[in-house]
Amino acid sequence: MSNLLNIGSSALNIQRRGLAIAGHNIANANSEGYHRQRMEGVAAAPQYQGSHAIGIGTQLQSVNRVYDSIVAGQLREVMSDLGYNDELKSVFDDIGRLLDEDSLGVSQTFSDFFTAAEDLSALPDSSAAREVFFEAAKSIVGRFNLVGSQLDDLDISVQQRLSFEVSETNQILQNLADVNTQINNLSSGGNTAPDLLDRRDHALEAISEKLSISTIIDPNTQMVSVRTTQGMELVGQSTAGVLAFQQSTDGSFHIQLKENATSSTGIDITHSLDGGRLGGLIEASQGAIEGVRNRLGRMATVFAESVNTQHQKGLDREGSPGKAIYNLPEASAVYDGDNTGTTALDIAIDDPNALLANSYQARYSTAAGGWV
Repeated sequence: MSNLLNIGSSALNIQRRGLAIAGHNIANANSEGYHRQRMEGVAAAPQYQGSHAIGIGTQLQSVNRVYDSIVAGQLREVMSDLGYNDELKSVFDDIGRLLDEDSLGVSQTFSDFFTAAEDLSALPDSSAAREVFFEAAKSIVGRFNLVGSQLDDLDISVQQRLSFEVSETNQILQNLADVNTQINNLSSGGNTAPDLLDRRDHALEAISEKLSISTIIDPNTQMVSVRTTQGMELVGQSTAGVLAFQQSTDGSFHIQLKENATSSTGIDITHSLDGGRLGGLIEASQGAIEGVRNRLGRMATVFAESVNTQHQKGLDREGSPGKAIYNLPEASAVYDGDNTGTTALDIAIDDPNALLANSYQARYSTAAGGWV
């Protein structure tokens, strides 16, 4: 009779635990990052009576999450792509509004200039035509300066957003390191509390929205290590690195990975941060905005040089050769704020039409033994 009571008691106990788990699932139905849990029961070890094994009921083996690690990995990749494209689209939209013809009127400004040039060519002695021409020439300068200023403002805004995203990323990295510590402290016999694993995976999703990552989960402890796709460690077993957003005097920026918040030095990982909101903002500043700025500069240089060349071929009202209308600034190098050398570069533009619409960089390579 006692065996029957024990068997019944074991069945009631495991069902009671099942009800508790079901209640836990219902209570957390709207909890962000929560995965439904289910109980796994097994037959209890039998008792032997002589040569016969007699069953004594059931017992709880484990509580597991309804979770697919492959799907979770794919979700993190999608979240990283969404974060990247969301930030990049936002900046492209801003650039589109900035260059919108209705508000900027670049085409109309050029049209007014060439119309004034034709009028002046037909009436070279007209003071009124001359005045209109020079006003049209000044208007083009104003348009280029306006667009350049607005691009600078947009770049400042992007870098401010990037600095904010870096701060948020640091908080998430530290949260994950803290969860790792809790997993290590509270895990028993290789079984980790499902709620802690949910917190771990939710943190991984949040990090993936910020940048593309690779993960390594310890099969024994379930602690996770996080690295960039280039292999730079962001989170170890129970420690988190710190990202530092640093601006140079030339307006450029770098993102360094430091061992901790008090470290004075770090590793530049700007170009290792691909994907996610960080990657999107880096590409927006160093790719999209810089590309438009370069094309704008090339357009202005080629236009001004062409107008100067054409104007210098003519004669003024006294019969003297024409002078340059536009004063072009001398080309100069912008030095990286991290440079330790003292080399100075002399730069000259011989043919503006040969300029490419991208940045020119000169780097000294020790391996190559010269400038590349």
